[in-house]
Amino acid sequence: MSAGLYFGKPNLNFNVMLTNPKTGRTIMEDLEDPEDTEVEITDTNGKSYTIKPTDDGQAIIDALFGNSVKPYLGLGFGESVPKNRVGVKFELGAYYSGKMKFESPNVVQGDVNELVLLGQDYVAKAIYWTKWLPVMSLGLTIGL
Repeated sequence: MSAGLYFGKPNLNFNVMLTNPKTGRTIMEDLEDPEDTEVEITDTNGKSYTIKPTDDGQAIIDALFGNSVKPYLGLGFGESVPKNRVGVKFELGAYYSGKMKFESPNVVQGDVNELVLLGQDYVAKAIYWTKWLPVMSLGLTIGL
C-alpha cells in the first residue's frame, strides 16, 4: 500500500468550432453584421450566455483538473530494493483530483461551467469520472 500527494494542476485546452445546427455553417458565416460577433445562447431555463468567438468562429476552452494538491492512494507488489539482482514492481492507484472546472476567454456573460453542460449528458458523466485519475506503474529494479 502506498499513499502520497501530487502537486500540480494539469489542464486540457480545446478549440471548439461553433456551428449553427440548422445550417451546418460556422456562426461567423451566418452573422448578419460582421462587426457584431457576439452570439447569445439561451437555455431551456431562460439563462443566457454570451460568446464572443475568435475571427474564425472558434471558442477556446480550458479544462482544469480540480485541486492543486491531489491525494494519492495505491496498492502494489514488488520491491524497491530487490532481493535478487533484478526485481519487478507493479502498482495500481488513483489521484483524487476534485471536480473539473472550465475557463474561456470567449464566454463574456454567463458561467462557462454551466454552458459546457448544456444538453450534453455525456459531458457531465465525463466530468464526474475525472474526479479520480487512475495511475498504473510498472518498474524494473536492478541491484548493483
